Amino acid sequence: MASRNGLNPKIKGPKGVGFGRALPSAFGFGNGIQPPGNGYLNISTLIGTAIPPKWTIEFWILPQAQMPNFEGWIQYNDGYTATSGGEIRLQGQPASYAWFQFLGNTTGISFDINIPSQPIIGVKNHIVFTIDTISLLMTCVINGNTVEKAITEITLNTNPYLGIYQLFNLFVLTTQGVYASILTDEYRMYSEALTDIDIATNYNGGLGNNPVKTETLFVWYIFEKFEIVDFSKLQDGSDMRIGMRDQSGKNNHAQPINLDTNINSSTFVIKPFQ
Repeated sequence: MASRNGLNPKIKGPKGVGFGRALPSAFGFGNGIQPPGNGYLNISTLIGTAIPPKWTIEFWILPQAQMPNFEGWIQYNDGYTATSGGEIRLQGQPASYAWFQFLGNTTGISFDINIPSQPIIGVKNHIVFTIDTISLLMTCVINGNTVEKAITEITLNTNPYLGIYQLFNLFVLTTQGVYASILTDEYRMYSEALTDIDIATNYNGGLGNNPVKTETLFVWYIFEKFEIVDFSKLQDGSDMRIGMRDQSGKNNHAQPINLDTNINSSTFVIKPFQ
């Protein structure tokens, strides 16, 4: 016990929930990825896993011009038979269309949503889609403007909807043979529908931010570099390949397909996001 006269002080040890933990690094965009228009990333470890009933797709783009043609951004199958619209896809679109359209029509689910406003050329733009198969609503927010977000209804063609990822590609629609080409950074997926406050916090007035929610992240690419990562389900070192590391900790690393991963090459796809 410490004396009251201060001659025999007792120093208390540091305590608290955060003691001993490293503080997260200050957010900075650093590098991004610019697909060449004929290559993409494949997330094979998602195959066979359940599609969350609520989830979010979030990413940043830095466009230098309007897309001249349709581009392929996200493609996945849900284990149900595709109908009249093919696989579920997020597609980029040329002038006179909304920049992004997210749509799908399978025997399990149907939806179709357009981005609420056009991205700003030459500026970092923050794009967020939320999907909620419980409330049957889907939203899209651009640049933190939650007041003017797009909202559409989801139709469950099979209820309960028990979608399973059968395929997941970034920057391509293989069925249509179209690819993405715009500089992109901070691609994240969450197993929850981010709230308006979450989205505005991540946007952070255009400065970007570390993800406000980390517990439900299951895919997170910061596109700083390619490295040798373990693609095995058991993470036992049995399938070591070059890839893009999943920063979420869920080990959903991405495999480059037709992407130049040579840092010394003039066509290296990792570039400063600025």
